[in-house]
Amino acid sequence: MSTETTQTPVRKDGELSPPLRTLIRGIYLVSLFLTSFIKSRKSQVLTILGLLPVVVMVAWGVPPPARFFFRDFVQTLYISLLIPLSGLLLGTAALSDEIESHTIVQLVTRPVRRIEILIWRYIATVIAGTIISIIVTSGFYVSVVISDEIPFEMLTGFWLVCAVCNAVYCAIFMLLGIALKRPLVWGVVITLYEQLLGVVAIFFEGVVFSLSGHILNYGQLFVDYSYSIPGWPPLNSGWVLVVIVLVCISLSAIMFRAKDLA
Repeated sequence: MSTETTQTPVRKDGELSPPLRTLIRGIYLVSLFLTSFIKSRKSQVLTILGLLPVVVMVAWGVPPPARFFFRDFVQTLYISLLIPLSGLLLGTAALSDEIESHTIVQLVTRPVRRIEILIWRYIATVIAGTIISIIVTSGFYVSVVISDEIPFEMLTGFWLVCAVCNAVYCAIFMLLGIALKRPLVWGVVITLYEQLLGVVAIFFEGVVFSLSGHILNYGQLFVDYSYSIPGWPPLNSGWVLVVIVLVCISLSAIMFRAKDLA
């Protein structure tokens, strides 16, 4: 009978192993950042902004067929415009707000590496943005489903697309927030650029250069809608998004490590 030994999270001296300590610190940082976000006015403003279409739908009614209207509206308004704007506000402020309020100084003086702060702050930002996306799209779904039956799977599928969208834009705008003095200006330029290529330039085959285009193309794996980029299978668009996120986070880590927090 073999007597194989397995590594336990608690060492013989009673101390936690480094991976477990890192995970516990990460959970603490995420909860800290999310609590701060929930208390901020920014979360309330973003939620109200996302719920405005619900008020309009209730007041004016939903044009038939409701299912296609819901699908197209979420694609063009939420995924191509409101979520990028939400990612702009959340991403650029992911670390800059902590620096300006000097709470980041309190964190770095503790036994927490800057790379940990950056990664867990990014995760918390994506979670916060996704929660807002779930709330506003669910509210819009309820306002539309009153008029006609819409599969609930379409709503949950769009939740996954919104999560991907938040992950991509928060990574990009977090990098801008660290690298630039006026990240909001460049963020607006990128968002408008996305609208131009994602909505208008599709007729000129320019959608291949659009982030929202690749997000929608990849989103076909989660939601049954008609959208495609010529020559780009959904999985290929997914790999493009993964590379963009990894590059942005890597550059953010390099710049944040050298950044003066005084």
